[in-house]
Amino acid sequence: MYPKLVLLFFNRASNGF
Repeated sequence: MYPKLVLLFFNRASNGF
């Protein structure tokens, strides 16, 4: 899949989903 999407998702999860 796209790395941008994964990065965004990871960033959001790290922020506190």
